[in-house]
Amino acid sequence: MKIAITGASGFLGRNLIDELKPDHRIRGLTRNVSANRDDEIDWLPGDLEDPESLDCLVDGCDAVVHAAVAMRGNSFIGGEGDPIEYLQANVMGTARLIEAAVDAGCGRFVFVSTGAVHGKTLPGEIDETHPHWPTSLYGIYKASCESLVHGYASMGKIVASTIRPVSIYGIDEPIGESRYAGLVGDILGGRQVDISGGGKVVHVRDVAGAIRLILETAPERVSGQTFNAVDRYVPIAEVADIASELCGVRMKSLGQPASKASNMLNAKLRSLGFNFGGIELLKETISQLVRGLGSS
Repeated sequence: MKIAITGASGFLGRNLIDELKPDHRIRGLTRNVSANRDDEIDWLPGDLEDPESLDCLVDGCDAVVHAAVAMRGNSFIGGEGDPIEYLQANVMGTARLIEAAVDAGCGRFVFVSTGAVHGKTLPGEIDETHPHWPTSLYGIYKASCESLVHGYASMGKIVASTIRPVSIYGIDEPIGESRYAGLVGDILGGRQVDISGGGKVVHVRDVAGAIRLILETAPERVSGQTFNAVDRYVPIAEVADIASELCGVRMKSLGQPASKASNMLNAKLRSLGFNFGGIELLKETISQLVRGLGSS
């Protein structure tokens, strides 16, 4: 397949390219072509607010993966910037993109959503049918576009799916930007660490692999469907214990380990044959952080 990717130069986008390019041709949308030097990728300048660049992106492609967010503020959640500008750029940008994909005859569309569509939840387990109750503009944008994407699938315009990752971790560039890097750095430096808190996480390689699986699975099994991408709940205390053991230092800690709140289910994605990395992938990542931060 020839696959168009928005957000191709971001954290998830780079890992998605690594996952797909051995077997597929990739066209990536980026605001800065000169900063992306992978000659195997067909890089195009543009963004969600530029209809011409979206038309060029999808032209001749078999599938589209929409992983971009048009930032207006200084953070994904809580600092999105002006609400009208933010929603105009992202919701209408997504509408432009999927309409361009339909017009270009693309066969597949995968929208990367987020666990933040569930800012508030009902008691008990969370599967893909749980109501959307976002508590941030980011969550509102993603929830709105899930409905948009599913509507296009229901109308038979395109084979469209959404994937809903929770907090994504892995080795970022630079390594100090990686999730858990600050914690590991404090342990390496002999500083006290707060072990309270935790969250539902998924490794970036797992998200990329799940997107590939959705793209390559028979349309009748994925079109109009959402798939939760969540591996496990990871307490900060667990990460700290693993890092402390790998560093060979006695950890100075404060706070109490957190207990899991709600349980987000991943059975639907696993029913397609997908397996998450689990504790072994978490340990591998923390080991990479220990080695990388220890040598810097």
